Amino acid sequence: MDKLNTEILELYKFIEDNYKNESDEIYYSLELLLNCLVNTKNALANDISKNSGNLSKVGYLYTYATKIENLEEIIGNYLSAFVSDNSNTTEKLKYDDGEKQIVKNYNDYETPHLLSESFTNKKISAFIFEGIKYEVNDWKSALLKLCEILVNKDSDKFLSFVNSDLFSGKKRKYFVFNCREEHYRKIASTNIYVYTCFNTNTICEFMIKLLQEYNIPMDNVYVYLREENAFQKNENSKYSDKNHTEDVKIGKYVRESMRNLSNKHYRFSQDMLDKLTDGDATKKLFGIGIPFFKEVKMGVDIYVLTKDIYGYNRYWKEIFRFNDKDYLIVSQWTKNNADRFINWFKGLSI
Repeated sequence: MDKLNTEILELYKFIEDNYKNESDEIYYSLELLLNCLVNTKNALANDISKNSGNLSKVGYLYTYATKIENLEEIIGNYLSAFVSDNSNTTEKLKYDDGEKQIVKNYNDYETPHLLSESFTNKKISAFIFEGIKYEVNDWKSALLKLCEILVNKDSDKFLSFVNSDLFSGKKRKYFVFNCREEHYRKIASTNIYVYTCFNTNTICEFMIKLLQEYNIPMDNVYVYLREENAFQKNENSKYSDKNHTEDVKIGKYVRESMRNLSNKHYRFSQDMLDKLTDGDATKKLFGIGIPFFKEVKMGVDIYVLTKDIYGYNRYWKEIFRFNDKDYLIVSQWTKNNADRFINWFKGLSI
């Protein structure tokens, strides 16, 4: 590590030791920047694909995509170096089927979240997997713990990930054997190391992909956030604009209502499912001109699916399961659509 890197790390350590709130803000800001760079790189990749016949333009776009990728790696390296390893601070209890962490008392502010939500600037405190709660110190630890759990479920399947293209980036593999390189962490009871230098939302995508490979529904995992995240969310929820507040309320009502249906394994008739996946029918039902449902297929980037053909976000990233398929739900709700949805929902045979 050169002198500049050493000075930056020493500076961050000083800020973290003496000004914890400020050090957190630095970390969150860098993570947000990293997330923006990833989104920009994805947009460039789409433009490169659209202009595949124009070699001059592809070369021009690729130059900047490469520069973004290099900057992404630099920032990712700093974020990884800034994270303190407090892995020994959690009490643990040994079981025959592996190591499960003792769950401490949780305050009322903690609510469960799905991995498909956005966690930019959010810190994780624990996650539930198949009814068991695991305390973790950070998102990288959450990824590592999930890997350990999945290894115990089927070690042969997990072993296959080492040579799988599904878990390989352009420059490195995400699973390797006996690695001593920076940013790889060892999975307990194996000689497999997992790459962890990702931003928060990318780690969540990684965890979703692992669950998909094991044919485990995404809603088998629920995430709990730290106290400061919940406080910040409550403060930011005090909107002064009444119309915006009403829009938030109907959006929340739609999301919670459909989540409850999904958790109850509700099945729509084929006729209703056809309507909910059709833009014209959705407009007649709710006054929204794009399909209520968008099917999620394995291997398709969730962030691409949330956008319309013009690149605007139109769907929530949360995945809902109906009729043995995964769907995103349109997010463009206002108070003008509220009565239509409420009447439709009340008419369902629940």
